[in-house]
Amino acid sequence: MKKRIGIIVSVFIVAFVISLGSEKNGCCAATKEQTKDVMALTGITVDKKGKMIGTKKKVTRAEFAKMLAQASPYSGEIAKTEKRIFFKDVNKEDKNASYINFVATKGYMSGYLGGKFKPNQGITVREAIYSVLTLLGYSKEDFSGNLAEARYEKYKELGLGKNIVKREASVLNQTDCMYLFYNLLNAKKKSGEIYATTIGYSVTKSNKIDYQSLLAKKRKGAIIVKDSWQKKLPMSLQQFEVYKNGKKALASDIKNYNIVYYVKELKKLWVYDQQVFGTVSEIAANTDGVESITVNGKRYATEHSKRISTLLEKNKIEAGDEIVLLLGREKKIASVLSVKTMIAEEGWEKKLPISLKNFELYLNDQKVDNQSIEPYSVVYYIKELKKMWIYDKKVYGVLDAFTIQNTQLNELSVDGTVYTAEHPKIMKKNFKETKVKKGDFIVLLLGRDDFAYKVLPINSVTAIGNWRNQIPFQVESSIINKNGKKITANQIENYDILYYSKELKMIWDYSKRVYGVVNEIKPDRTAPEEITVAGKTYSLKGNPVYGENLQKEYSLGENKWGGQFAEKNIQVGSDVVLLFGPKDAVAAIYPVEKMGVTIVGYVLQRETKMIKEVNGTFGLKDSIKLVDTSGVVREFVCMDKTIQKGSIVEVSFDTTVPTIKKLIHPGNINFTSENIKIADDARIIDVNDKNYTSVSKKELEELKWNVGNILYYRTNNLGEITDMVLANVTGTVYQYGILKEIKDGNEGEYSEVSFICNIGGTDGEYEVDEKVNWGQGIGPKAFRIENNKIKEMKDMVSVPVRFIDGKQANTGKNVYRISDKALVYYLTNGTYYSGKLEDITEVNGNTIYGYVEQQGGAIRVLVVMK
Repeated sequence: MKKRIGIIVSVFIVAFVISLGSEKNGCCAATKEQTKDVMALTGITVDKKGKMIGTKKKVTRAEFAKMLAQASPYSGEIAKTEKRIFFKDVNKEDKNASYINFVATKGYMSGYLGGKFKPNQGITVREAIYSVLTLLGYSKEDFSGNLAEARYEKYKELGLGKNIVKREASVLNQTDCMYLFYNLLNAKKKSGEIYATTIGYSVTKSNKIDYQSLLAKKRKGAIIVKDSWQKKLPMSLQQFEVYKNGKKALASDIKNYNIVYYVKELKKLWVYDQQVFGTVSEIAANTDGVESITVNGKRYATEHSKRISTLLEKNKIEAGDEIVLLLGREKKIASVLSVKTMIAEEGWEKKLPISLKNFELYLNDQKVDNQSIEPYSVVYYIKELKKMWIYDKKVYGVLDAFTIQNTQLNELSVDGTVYTAEHPKIMKKNFKETKVKKGDFIVLLLGRDDFAYKVLPINSVTAIGNWRNQIPFQVESSIINKNGKKITANQIENYDILYYSKELKMIWDYSKRVYGVVNEIKPDRTAPEEITVAGKTYSLKGNPVYGENLQKEYSLGENKWGGQFAEKNIQVGSDVVLLFGPKDAVAAIYPVEKMGVTIVGYVLQRETKMIKEVNGTFGLKDSIKLVDTSGVVREFVCMDKTIQKGSIVEVSFDTTVPTIKKLIHPGNINFTSENIKIADDARIIDVNDKNYTSVSKKELEELKWNVGNILYYRTNNLGEITDMVLANVTGTVYQYGILKEIKDGNEGEYSEVSFICNIGGTDGEYEVDEKVNWGQGIGPKAFRIENNKIKEMKDMVSVPVRFIDGKQANTGKNVYRISDKALVYYLTNGTYYSGKLEDITEVNGNTIYGYVEQQGGAIRVLVVMK
């Protein structure tokens, strides 16, 4: 099945997801950075402007009092603290007065003799230790001996001094305080709890303050980048530190329909551009809204269930629709965009919500600038993103099968390949409207990820009579393809099989034909499934193509081929022409006299024999046996005495009695074997005396020959050869192997003997019914065999092989093609042993000879001498 994994919107590969960074990746690369952020989020260590601190500037006792108050379990009571003068040097209107009074009241800090607090004096390590230990529940009763030393040891034991390198009498700076309070949050109280938990914060499994939890409480978003989105920010965008997909970025890197989150306290902004395109397969909802959406088999949780529920309802999105998921944090759905689809048929651009030139275009997943879009391409677009994806892939072939489940057409098979319908309900409706059925030739439009989007019907007609009137568009201005090439309407020949698409205004021309007598029809003539003509069997699985008359309506259940056979009186013994369509499938069958067929053949034999007359009596008649260019052997009564063995004749079936005409040699030929134009479905035979073989265009291209080998040729309207008779080009009238032993004869003499040979890789003894010259005796030979008797045998030309590369042998001067049926032998102590070409791994150390029938021909035998 043609299914592949997901699409990212940027390249349109369904459900493929770009790896994302997170706030953690963006801001927690170092301990100091995380410490700084935690302090900012808790609000414990900020300067007078609300900025995060982290400098070497000294911290005063007044500033420390504020930090201490904000880190205490009673920070909410600060505003209620009475604003009266506790210390002589603290003004009642001082901004830190309430904090100083609060910590003094709670016993976290104390003043000096004389009623002074000394607010502007730097806070020392010793004083800070006293304060934080008090917060942790320790009092002087918990220490003995030198209290200052005892407190210092406890300070170190609890890890409060981590990252602080100061003596007790030293003054703390802002960075020191940042670490001190961070360490305080992660320290254990005297009672055993982690201090952070006692003031309302969560901790991780490792008993550290939970940074992500702190972040979640302060984070705002998701904000979709569109229109005036920046107005939703608490400050200018330029004041934020920007991270995109986990990496440091610039404000200019933020694009439309990115997802944005921010934390005001950190002045950090996180951007995500993950966009997942796909087909909705499931929408899971609860009382709060949509909790997840499954796209192409992968489930995505929603970040705001009510918001997503509203979006789906607004855009009328349901299972089976294409959408784009805009993913934010933790790959959760932050928003949804609807994807619109259409076929690029006439006038489609006028249906777009904005001009085509405003879209960013992707053709078959590759970004393009050209706005020229092939008709009947599948188009997907997202108005908000101003992006459009065009898929112009079309599959032409026979509809083998389709599957309908629960009123939906889920899958269909074309030429043996199964495709999944992108929209099963729509596809079923498409089939109903177009009336396509199994066996029809169709055009399948493929969308993203090779999903089947739509079927276009293809009609057919045989090019006879008024066939142009049956095609619903101007033939002369249409695109006509023949054998992979574009042709003009004038180059269509009578009885070509034509398939055409009304929507695409395209015609496919097929001209392959086979002539011969019907040998067998299976299972029967009324419901035929296969037909054997001239010894070769052909399937009748497709629907027949009709000619000058429009398609006949057959009764329900009637086999259409059976109807054709009855209508044209085709039966075993009929002389017919098979016309072929795509994939070499039989498209139509006509009696030869109906088509006025003319065939050309090479006469193999002329003889006088008893022939049955029309009235049932027998009489002596001259007859010829010929092989036509299709490779079919035929026999005709022939009174023309000039037609003998080796003649080239033309047989016309214009009437019920064939007309036979002798042809002369083509004479001067105005092309060479190098620039000759041969049709892909050309009928070619190679003859030598009474032997013949069919040759394909590909085989002929690999052989060495010249126009002197041509006995006859015929061309079509394109100037391509469609029929040709060659004289002894292929050498395939011969079989190849090794003459291993000569029995009952003397070498070099003419005698009736038998030979022990290995021919085609098989050992056997062959009789010789006439005198045959065995030339140089034992070794590689070319044999002509009839009825298991050697009629001719000749030596082959040897060429030394220096190295072999695949199916090519290099002699150092020339390169020879190794025949696909080449035989390999090992010669050891005068005895030949069969081998395989793949067994010859190295030439070094071995002497290898290739044997060709004629100089420059293909190597038929390889002998490795050891």
